[in-house]
Amino acid sequence: MMMTRIAPTALAIGFLFAAPSPQPASANGAAFFADPNRIAEDGTLYFGIVKDQKGTPVVGASVQIHVKGQNIEWVYQTTSLGRYRAIDLPKDTDPKLVEVVVQKPGLRIVSEDNRTRTVRPGLPVEINFVLGSSTTG
Repeated sequence: MMMTRIAPTALAIGFLFAAPSPQPASANGAAFFADPNRIAEDGTLYFGIVKDQKGTPVVGASVQIHVKGQNIEWVYQTTSLGRYRAIDLPKDTDPKLVEVVVQKPGLRIVSEDNRTRTVRPGLPVEINFVLGSSTTG
């Protein structure tokens, strides 16, 4: 009888220690917005996806975010899903002053899609990019 009580307790303790970290990686992007409160308090969220012309995510592209008139630049790398996410911009930053540029050797920006088109500081901004070959002809 005593073994029956210990086994469920030991199992529960095992699950407690085996629990995943609070912000696990997620293939579907669920962890992408893991803590929206932190984003709202600390800065403005800039995010998006970088793909090639076939729709394949571009891994390791350099995403540079610069605010016109400021001598500060933030640089990020796209993930294995082609995603980038930046929360470093102050929440009072005017989106009209923000420049986002994506670079990857051998590729150039073919199109840029600012899906949010926001003009209010502090709101999330989604900008997606399509890159194509930088060679001509």
